[in-house]
Amino acid sequence: MLVATACSTVSGDTKQRLAVFDTVRDAIATDYPFLGRKALDWAELSKQYRSAVGLAKHPSEFYHLLAGLLAELDDRHVSLEIPPDNWLDDGVVPRRLDELDGFRIAFIEGRVHVTAWPDGRAPIPPDHLDAAGARIPELVEIDRYRAVPSLLDVHFRGTPGAPAALTLRWRDGTLSRHVLARPSTPPTHLAEASSSRTSGLHAHAVLGIPSNVASAADLYEFVEEADFSLLRIRSFATPNDTERDQLAAGLDRAIDRAIERDEPMIIDLRGNGGGLLGLSLGVCRRFLTEPLAIAFDEPDRSWLLGLFTFETLVSQTIEPRQPVFPRRVAVLVDALTASAAELLARGLQDGAHAILIGERSAGLGASRKEVPLPDGSVLRFGAGDILDSRGNTLQDRGVLPDIPVRRTTTRFAELGWQRAQHEWNRRCYDAAREALRKSER
Repeated sequence: MLVATACSTVSGDTKQRLAVFDTVRDAIATDYPFLGRKALDWAELSKQYRSAVGLAKHPSEFYHLLAGLLAELDDRHVSLEIPPDNWLDDGVVPRRLDELDGFRIAFIEGRVHVTAWPDGRAPIPPDHLDAAGARIPELVEIDRYRAVPSLLDVHFRGTPGAPAALTLRWRDGTLSRHVLARPSTPPTHLAEASSSRTSGLHAHAVLGIPSNVASAADLYEFVEEADFSLLRIRSFATPNDTERDQLAAGLDRAIDRAIERDEPMIIDLRGNGGGLLGLSLGVCRRFLTEPLAIAFDEPDRSWLLGLFTFETLVSQTIEPRQPVFPRRVAVLVDALTASAAELLARGLQDGAHAILIGERSAGLGASRKEVPLPDGSVLRFGAGDILDSRGNTLQDRGVLPDIPVRRTTTRFAELGWQRAQHEWNRRCYDAAREALRKSER
């Protein structure tokens, strides 16, 4: 009788939230192939988080909890896309922490750092640090949930004026807590609430969908420099088949023009979060000197026979496509180069002898699965390894550059965000031009 009474008090909102939670829990338990690599007990962890679902009073509290569970996986391929209407709390539109004037974050040395604070609201650093060490702390947690780039879009949102407790790690490893309040005035409409001012870390950017993209033409840029051609590809994610075909045609035209110019090429994949694998492989084919083999290791292609589990590896050979670019190629990558973009970088490195320059890529080289949730949200995560011809996966490893050009917190502290970013950009291009010049001898 006691159990029946308790169950009858569960509200409609809580019932739906439990259904959403259980769908997420079961999808990860069943289809997430990297769970065995994680040092965690998913069943026990899910049980702990589930017990708090009924305590969530506002939509943002529930979604923070759900994203917090997913953040335990510490995987930037795991994300939640939540319909804007789901955030409404009695008609109140949420505000984002990064809408605060002066608040900026960046991905430096593979981790999230706060590079600027609102006036008068900066944290007090540990008193034993020097001036350089007392700037640009790493953002470790938000409201005690792990700060994972692909889930920041969820954790940054909340009730207008609601506090967000940030756990910061300073240069010597010291941890501190700092509380910022989200903007107190609500935006005028949902579109404003959905905009992002975060430097390259919006969830869509991590998924390969840059903000404020109007068409396929915005996803790439071709520049004719005096001694090289530059092809900057911002994303391989397109909203529909028409834009996909337009992007493919535009990239082909750019490569054709580069062949006509007969100069070395720099392909800039920094900040490219991936997207459609077919598009990236289409670019790769224009540079291959010989066929390139890749394999897809999908967990749902395995079956049990007696005491043995057999898995089907679907292999594919990527053939060169004429006309092939004949000159040397340098590829710029960084910690935000992910998924289809880093697979392109590895393909060019292995199959076109391209010189990779910059930072280790994100390590998100897995095929992606989408799971619709009962509330209209979408859960996304890597569902299978994509392997190179040597059987190596990029998942959690990334692509190593041939010539490292690092961004460091020290340099950002010395120069400030904009100057340090411009300097790093210049160093990347200088290194690429020098590498191309030497390789052409």
